[in-house]
Amino acid sequence: VGLRGIEAAKIEAACASGAAALRVGVMAIASGQADVVIVAGVEKMTDTPIDETTAGLALAADQEYEVAEGATFVALNAMLMQRYMHEYGVSHRDFAPFPINAHANARNNPFAMFRTPITLDKYEKATVIAPPINILDSSPVCDGAAAVVLVPLERAREFGRHKRIVRVAASIMAT
Repeated sequence: VGLRGIEAAKIEAACASGAAALRVGVMAIASGQADVVIVAGVEKMTDTPIDETTAGLALAADQEYEVAEGATFVALNAMLMQRYMHEYGVSHRDFAPFPINAHANARNNPFAMFRTPITLDKYEKATVIAPPINILDSSPVCDGAAAVVLVPLERAREFGRHKRIVRVAASIMAT
């Protein structure tokens, strides 16, 4: 590629690595530290036996609080989902458009893991893993990759992509 002296960083944040890397990229652009940032992520999980993968994922949990109490990531997310439903007065059914849309988008992607569209009825009848989360609310152990090019808004037009610009309006992280 011919690129030399280009800074690179590896961001590790368990299931939030992609969001954390995107935030670092956005902050580099917003601060003027960089003019162009490529945020790329790769996850290869299917070459490892599922019990080893599960054990590896468990290492990302807080050993003192979460593991000691027997909490899994799905259980923690179920609690968050329950709280969200309570706070905003929404039902589990209100989450259905997310997997329905994802499966519809995957239908024409030959590399997608799940290419079969799902219906609202199928979503509502899906096996519950940790109430209210069902199997269609959850991500499977799989392989994947994604990349995004970040530039300041004024530079985006230089690349002739003005019709495909996505503006990052906010980026928040918390512990």
